[in-house]
Amino acid sequence: METKKIKVLIVDDSLTVQAMIAKHLNNSSYECVMANNGEDGWAALLEDESITLVFADMHMPVLNGMLLLQRMRESEVERIASMPVIMITGHEDSDTAKRASYKVGATDFISKPFARSEILCCAGSYTRMGRVITVRENEIAQHVLSVLHKNHMLNEFGNKTISYSERHNVHASVMYVQVADIEQMTEKHGSKLMDKVVEEIYRLLENSLREEEIVSELDAGKFAVVLPATKIFKANIVARRLQQLADQLSFQFADGVESFKLAIGITSTESSEDEKKYLTFGEYCIQSQHALNMSLDSRNTRIVRFDETYEKTLENEQRAEKKGSRRDVEKDYDSEMSLSGVNLSTNDTVDVNLSDVLAGDYSKIPASALSEMIEPLEEFLEYVRAASNGSDIKKVG
Repeated sequence: METKKIKVLIVDDSLTVQAMIAKHLNNSSYECVMANNGEDGWAALLEDESITLVFADMHMPVLNGMLLLQRMRESEVERIASMPVIMITGHEDSDTAKRASYKVGATDFISKPFARSEILCCAGSYTRMGRVITVRENEIAQHVLSVLHKNHMLNEFGNKTISYSERHNVHASVMYVQVADIEQMTEKHGSKLMDKVVEEIYRLLENSLREEEIVSELDAGKFAVVLPATKIFKANIVARRLQQLADQLSFQFADGVESFKLAIGITSTESSEDEKKYLTFGEYCIQSQHALNMSLDSRNTRIVRFDETYEKTLENEQRAEKKGSRRDVEKDYDSEMSLSGVNLSTNDTVDVNLSDVLAGDYSKIPASALSEMIEPLEEFLEYVRAASNGSDIKKVG
């Protein structure tokens, strides 16, 4: 079955820029439509309902990018009014002009000259195969990329990691970690004291990683961790150990002792629809942010990976808007997530999946149940190590 392509409209009076963007998007996922000015672009939008993303130059004859953007946002056609628009800017465009575009409704910017990774990141971040991107998803993607572009060290390391993984056919993982209830705790204890807490947690993360891994602070109490040559199963182990180490920390405040939990969202190059087709580092960061949001929303800040369960969450969010009852939605969310295998933690689940482990049929184990298998297997490995070393064998756990 042939995969439906994502149609992208490129509006620019420069044929060179048109050709460059089209060349970067020239793969099986995208189909490009060209327009030389805003009026031609507007006509294309009205004529072709399959267009889902627009790249538009700020400066064009007949109708410039700003006016095209304004016309789109004021359109009575919802498809056009809500469509992501990436503004193409040059060195002459000031920050004031960019802020004005944001106010009109620009989704993001790319500046000439631009690299292939930037084009692919923007295109991939604001489109998902076969589904219209929600306003909330656009906001998340925009924020993640904005923070990422300011963090040059993380961005460079992440891009190199994904590039290496793609060249050598190995998997890498990206993890977003956040101190749960950080805003409430900051309001309660003050920013100075919480800065010390965050600093201690950052040190814990840094000391727990291998030399080839990197942790970078994104915001107060929020971190990105890049794990080269690490599959999602191993990333689950790392995430669980980080949570366990954080659980052992406690901090003395004037009104008593506080402990903090870590919410963790992870993704990996394995999460791509086509494992042989890697995404950009920015796209993996956006996936990790979505998974982190799910972890923060869960009752026990469980470790969440970005996979098919993300679509299930979107369905529940839409149901929440229709029902208007948070209590009903939480009930539906928990029941459906349990049925989809996200939060399985019973001994029966371990017993069933253990037979697949012994048979070597690892692919049969649901990805969401992998983390539940880690603890009993770790205990068994400790038993084996003790036995092979001739130590006294005791029951673990």
